[in-house]
Amino acid sequence: MEFSHNQKVHSTTKQTLFYLMMGYKSKDIPLVFDRTNTPTVEQQVKTLHKARNEAAAAYELVRQKMAERST
Repeated sequence: MEFSHNQKVHSTTKQTLFYLMMGYKSKDIPLVFDRTNTPTVEQQVKTLHKARNEAAAAYELVRQKMAERST
């Protein structure tokens, strides 16, 4: 249940919760590979920082719209 919830794209952020927490899209069934395309830690942190900033901006826009509606 938690996995499916964290994999659902949120209407406001247009991202999954898993992506916003971890910085990459998870696979439904983990597979074993000899080689991977896993990003370096630095790349991962940059990607995660960008995704979180975009999510925060989306939440701020929604907050402003809700504030306008209540006044």
